[in-house]
Amino acid sequence: MGTVLIVDDEPDILYVLELILTERGYRVVKASNGQHGLEQALSVLPDLVLCDWMMPIMDGVGLFWALKRTPKLQAIPVVFMSAAQPPGEVLGAGFLRKPFDMPDLFAVLEQYVRR
Repeated sequence: MGTVLIVDDEPDILYVLELILTERGYRVVKASNGQHGLEQALSVLPDLVLCDWMMPIMDGVGLFWALKRTPKLQAIPVVFMSAAQPPGEVLGAGFLRKPFDMPDLFAVLEQYVRR
């Protein structure tokens, strides 16, 4: 089964996404900020990181670049989730505009994660 790391500072989003993804057969690991997300990524080596854009301690862009600078993590795809427009500095990352529909989420998962 594929492992998805969800990084978001909103507990309700973490909870709902965990329910939806585990029901569909994914292993889910959660983090509430980018620093914790980096620690989790180093520990579990997820197949995909779903990451909020704006968070305390380390934001999504900081996490993106930390992953890309770490050899054993640099190949992990990152998909940002945000209501804001993403800047061009994270070319190569996926993007889901909040609020997103479940079919859009499932399409991203199918694109990046083996189950």
